[in-house]
Amino acid sequence: DMERGLGLFKQELEAGVKAAEEVGGRLPVEDSLLYMLGWVDSDVAISGRRLVMGTSHLWQLAETHALFGWSVVGLRMTLTLEGPKLMVDVEAPLERLDEAISRSARNGWLKVLGVETGLEDLMHVKSWEGLKQWVADHWSIVVDAAVRRLGEEIRSELEALRDRLNDDKIAREAIAPALLLMQGERLGVNKTTLKYFAAAVSGAIGGDGHVSSASKRDELVSGKREIALLWAAALAAYGIKAEVRGTGRKFHVVASGVGAAGVGGLYFLYGSP
Repeated sequence: DMERGLGLFKQELEAGVKAAEEVGGRLPVEDSLLYMLGWVDSDVAISGRRLVMGTSHLWQLAETHALFGWSVVGLRMTLTLEGPKLMVDVEAPLERLDEAISRSARNGWLKVLGVETGLEDLMHVKSWEGLKQWVADHWSIVVDAAVRRLGEEIRSELEALRDRLNDDKIAREAIAPALLLMQGERLGVNKTTLKYFAAAVSGAIGGDGHVSSASKRDELVSGKREIALLWAAALAAYGIKAEVRGTGRKFHVVASGVGAAGVGGLYFLYGSP
């Protein structure tokens, strides 16, 4: 049961929370929403009014706890090739994400992107629901930006995503790359935008990808081709060429060579410490 599990793994969980306190005070980018959106794109799911995640990695628990302030709701042992591992199930109210969005719209990254161009925008872009609607209202910018970088043949696939953004399962994966594409269109590529780009990508990589300095290869994984295309276009907007590979339910966005080295360098500079 939970009480017994918390007792057995008390030291490990306390170590994770202590590490989270250290991480939370050392984030290279002040606006935590960038990191949060990257994790929501990958391992942090949205279920009703809850944010939920399961992990067997204490570093993931620490990094995301610093952002979302988790409560532990389940503990179980899983068998892996490396032996038995503790799996921790956590959750937090969706209001934690709403609060970060509201702060960012008032005086953070979302404000820089132009979400408060008018009073109406400022009033409704203060929650996850408001952000989904704002992105849907500006979806043509995203599609045009992606088409310029990947070709006209992807237009219909990406245009079809707009009407699916009210579904949290789709929106949580589409919002981060969509906003990064908007940033590239509106603000260009410079030290500041690369910093913001890296912060968002770090969460996505932390959940569903990897960076390899040795092989000069970076990779993101998605179960949807259109999401993989969005990420490939977002990478291209910052001068990083990536290929979309795969079929069926698993697509890989792969950057290699010089592009991968660029992502890796940004990841280590502006990702979570």
